[in-house]
Amino acid sequence: MVLTTAAGGSRAAASPAGRPTDRQSPAAPADVLSVEFVSPSVAPDGTFEVRFAPTTGIPADAVVRVTIHQPLGASGLRAAVGRVAEGGSPGGAVRGPIEVPAPLFGDPAAGWRLSLPIRSGPGDPQRLLVPREGIHPVSLELVTAGGTRLWSSTVFLNRLPATPTTGSDGRPATMAVSLVVPLDSPPTLSPTGAPALQADTLVSVAELTKLLEAVPEAPLTLGLRPNTLTGAVGSETGGSGLIDALRSPRLRGAAVRRPDVNVDVGGLIEANALDVLNDELTIGSAVLSDLTATAPVTSTWLLDDTITPESLPVLEALGTSRVILPVERLELPEGTTPATARSRTMTLSATGDRPTVGDEGSSLTVVADDPALTLRLIDPKQDPGTAANRVLTELTASWFAALDEGAEAFPGPQAAIVVPPQVDPAVVRALVPGLTGDGPLRADPRATPPPASDVDGEPITATLQPRTPDDPRAAIDGFRSSRTTIVGVRSITGFGEPALQSWDLLNAQSMARDLDPAARDAAHGFIEADSARLLANIELPSDRKVVLTSQDATIPLRFRNSLSYPVEVLLRLRSSRLDFPDGDERTIRLDPGENLVDLRVTSRAPGDSIVRIDVTSPDATVGVGSVQIPVTSSTISGVGAALSVISLLVLGWWWLATVRRRNRRSARRAGAHPTSQVGHPPDGEHDRTELDQIEQDPGGDDAPDGSGESGRT
Repeated sequence: MVLTTAAGGSRAAASPAGRPTDRQSPAAPADVLSVEFVSPSVAPDGTFEVRFAPTTGIPADAVVRVTIHQPLGASGLRAAVGRVAEGGSPGGAVRGPIEVPAPLFGDPAAGWRLSLPIRSGPGDPQRLLVPREGIHPVSLELVTAGGTRLWSSTVFLNRLPATPTTGSDGRPATMAVSLVVPLDSPPTLSPTGAPALQADTLVSVAELTKLLEAVPEAPLTLGLRPNTLTGAVGSETGGSGLIDALRSPRLRGAAVRRPDVNVDVGGLIEANALDVLNDELTIGSAVLSDLTATAPVTSTWLLDDTITPESLPVLEALGTSRVILPVERLELPEGTTPATARSRTMTLSATGDRPTVGDEGSSLTVVADDPALTLRLIDPKQDPGTAANRVLTELTASWFAALDEGAEAFPGPQAAIVVPPQVDPAVVRALVPGLTGDGPLRADPRATPPPASDVDGEPITATLQPRTPDDPRAAIDGFRSSRTTIVGVRSITGFGEPALQSWDLLNAQSMARDLDPAARDAAHGFIEADSARLLANIELPSDRKVVLTSQDATIPLRFRNSLSYPVEVLLRLRSSRLDFPDGDERTIRLDPGENLVDLRVTSRAPGDSIVRIDVTSPDATVGVGSVQIPVTSSTISGVGAALSVISLLVLGWWWLATVRRRNRRSARRAGAHPTSQVGHPPDGEHDRTELDQIEQDPGGDDAPDGSGESGRT
């Protein structure tokens, strides 16, 4: 058999030594060796490798003893791995132990590498025969020539089947793994929008930065709370290191879409506030896209204990296809254990009656996170390579269990592991080859989640347990009011005003479940006051009196824009005596500095009137101010002039007729014709005057019987 050491040469295996004793050498500490890496899986004719981190204090006569044991039983395979890892018997050996003298590894400070070529059947005698597939415990011991054990550890050799297996989709039968790294915090902005991070949040930011810088190639699913990143970037301690790590071209991880703050999703849906949830997601996604320079993954909804059965159709409509939850939030079907829920994709149902959510044919799935594997990753008693090897081995055990069910079980096997930011980067580094290589485990944050696993032709269906959501109505009202203000101001300023982004973030934070109501009210009050301060930079025309001397005239309006960028406002015009040829509403652009706007008017009637000008945002939601301009018009319109002339003509005709009638009456009373002149009347008029007199006294005094002269006439 041939062993490959750190130097890369071929060394003959040493002959077996006697059984080690339990005595510790006083010359070497118990942690004299540290496992840095273990092969995650081995092909039937491959190489099993163990790497040791640099170390010192190893006696020159020490040897490394390696024993490969028989594979663990297929029944309860993962539990068996746990028993052996905790010190249980590893079972019988494939063959006697192999011993390698320490000097063959070279300088311990440079690191050791132990490579064991294996074979699955007859062949090269220089390879160690490991005929059976499965999980083989491997005992590692460092002993002195006298048999004193200086150090020991147990790792696992995961030998793959000789025949590759494909799933029902024709692809290699693999298990999807998500390494979820959460970064959450309470609200990180003060009521005035200034960063205000708690000390433990700053620690988490620093730990995550160290992890991403150390292992950028790790396929991590980043559950970053956007509000936390916002506060970190603006804090005095700075989050620039984290942002640089997130933007690194070497980064293989990807951020998942999340609301900007921790909101009560179920409460928002119950309160018919889907618009608020959409805004939280939009703002959160914008923050993630800006700070990570990549779009967040929308298919996964992470670790949210606020969702309710009623909110599941909404999540699906938002593009979610997979939910990762604690198993305690799920009601599992009969015969499904929590271990199965942590290793298989299940359909998530709102009622449990059917394996669908919302409309028939929906495909929202769920997988429970595995807290036991999280504990393995952060176990301080385990070497980084040992901890990673155990996690990968337990995942492989679940893969073997699914493999026993046949090709129809794939795709479907899935696991989600929460990786705290404070995890040792060396542990994650040791995980990477097992999740990105040619083995049975795959971790790709941007990959489409696998469909639900089938059991007897039906998908495994879990039901989301109901919960009573919070009452967010007061927070919703304040959020919507501030949003109206922000949208209105944005329609005035465009996107040139930096305060708008701060208001958006502050308003989004106001929906946080753990925000104090007083702080929430203070945030909304700040947005209103700050918007008023901003709009005060738009000065309206003065209310000086204007005199119009023609029917069609122009009123000059002087605005002043004290901002550094142009704005747009809407003018709404009203007057009882004036018309506005350009319309009662018009949008104007105000450049920085003085702006002269000519307002065209048409006078309907002379006299005094008021022109009221209301200045608002172009969307008419936010008022900028109002001005009332007194106007005096000394002209009348063409129609008014024509009517006046006609009225004067009618009045003159009426006056002349009235005078003529009055003169006739006066003449009758005086006994003279109104047209008579002084002296004798003209010819013919004398007889007409006498006739008038006879008509006034037909009989006269001398003819009572009507026989007088007048009567004859």
